[in-house]
Order: sequence, then C-alpha cells, then structure tokens
Amino acid sequence: LCKAGEFSFVMFKIADEVGAFTAQQAKLLLTVVSVSMACTPLLSRLGRELSACLQENQGKGESQSTRKRDLCEKVENARVVVCGYGRVGILVTELLDTKFIPWVAFDVDSEIVAQARAKNLPVFLGDLHELASRAMDGRDRTLLDAKRVAVVTPADTYASIEMVKSLRQSYPQLTIVARAMSRNAARSVKDLGAEPIVPGLPEDTILMNLPIGISVLRAMNVSQEDAESVVEKIRKSYLKDENQKVLPKSGEKGALVNLIRWYQGEQRRSAERDLEILAAAEDAATRAAAAAALA
Repeated sequence: LCKAGEFSFVMFKIADEVGAFTAQQAKLLLTVVSVSMACTPLLSRLGRELSACLQENQGKGESQSTRKRDLCEKVENARVVVCGYGRVGILVTELLDTKFIPWVAFDVDSEIVAQARAKNLPVFLGDLHELASRAMDGRDRTLLDAKRVAVVTPADTYASIEMVKSLRQSYPQLTIVARAMSRNAARSVKDLGAEPIVPGLPEDTILMNLPIGISVLRAMNVSQEDAESVVEKIRKSYLKDENQKVLPKSGEKGALVNLIRWYQGEQRRSAERDLEILAAAEDAATRAAAAAALA
C-alpha cells in the first residue's frame, strides 16, 4: 500500500472542522498518517533487500549451482564486461550487439537485473568489486584478463574511480574504459591506467555519452570508421525518437533543445568575454600612449 502524504493533514483538519470526523477519529487518522510516513524509508529499504534476497534465492527455479555455472559460463565467453546496466550500460551493449561481440553485465539494482533476466540477457546481480576481491584471493583470476575489456558506466565519480582502482589492482593487464563526468575525474581515471570518456556537454544524456561506445568498439579492434558508422546509426535513431516526441506543454523542451540552448549561450558568453578582453586591451594601449605623450 502507498504511504499517506502530507496533504492528509490538511484534509483531516478540514474534515474535523466541518464535523465530518470526530476529534478522536481525526486524531487517530493523523497518528496513522504520521506513523506511515515515518516507516516509509525503513520499509522501502527492507523491500529492496527482500527483493534482492528473493531474486537470488529463487532464480526462476534454478538451483544455486546452476546459476553459478551460468554466471561463470557467460563471463568466460564474454569479451566485454559491463559494470552498471543503466542507460549508458544498455547503450554499450546495444553497440556490442551490432557487432555480435559477446558481453556480460553486472548491476546492484535487483529490479534492473530482473527485467534484463526476463529478456534472457546476460545481466547478473552483483558488483565487479566482488569479482575483483575474489581475484585478489587467488580465485576466479581467469575471469578477467588482458583479452577482455571492462566498461565502468556509473555517473557517480567516487563509485567510478573506486571501481577502476579495484579492477586495476586485481587485473593489471585488463583494458578498462570508464565514464568520467568531469576533467578532474578523468585525470584520476587516467592515472589508474584506464581510458576516461568525458561527455562533450555537461548534460547527462545518451547522446552525450555516445563516445564511450566508440572507445569500447575500438578496444575490441573494430576500425575507427566502422565504429563511428555504428555510433552514427544509434545517434540518428535517438535523434529521430527525440524529434518525434510530443511535448504535453508548450513550455517544456526536449533534452536536445536544452543542449542546443546551452551551447548557444556558451558561445555567446565566450564572444562577449573576447570583446571585453579586446576592449580592455585597447583601453590599456590608449592609456599607455597618453602616458607616453605626457612624458
């Protein structure tokens, strides 16, 4: 059941004032609302943990040994390991599918994993940190080696850097491509021996993260021309979908419109700064000439 919201306080107070509820009934209902709102965060966390536990235990009727064997088989056959099956992770796997490159993905969100498993996709619940930790203990070291590519997709800077650090410590020869949301994050990722990919614009959209697809395909020895061709097809597909969207309100704009406006604004501000610098330089030259004339 959905929790009661703050609006309930207003409605019950009005109901009490107009006599729809007695004072005792209104007090009871307000108490129920307060308890419901207070318990929501705890119950939400409990629900996520219970969902993950049930998914891991049931596995659609599969035994623990069968699931483990399936995971090992998928990882062993995969040439690309994707950490994070969100928007960017799905984008990367779509690009890999166009070239029939086998992949496996991990995600900590049980709902995302369940949806992917329902489509029979090689997506598993867990974290590459766990895989790397087992490798540090001398187990599963062959699951990731120099022949494979790891793609780190989380937008969270700290999580991304920690993931790269753990993988690099466990697999020194592994090729790692990591998403970096800032230049500072990119420097940190590069210092760890991974290839950072920074979106061209600060707005976090699929279109701005397409370059990571090119880097992954290039790491799999796909030619630059072929990789750009595949990414261009994906880009056109997303652009077509964006242009076909029907906006419910005239004031709402799509992501592309926001990006274009941001870019135009940056260009305008850059031109204004150039003009200010030029004017200041001319003013300084004029003052210097006047001072020289007076001297």
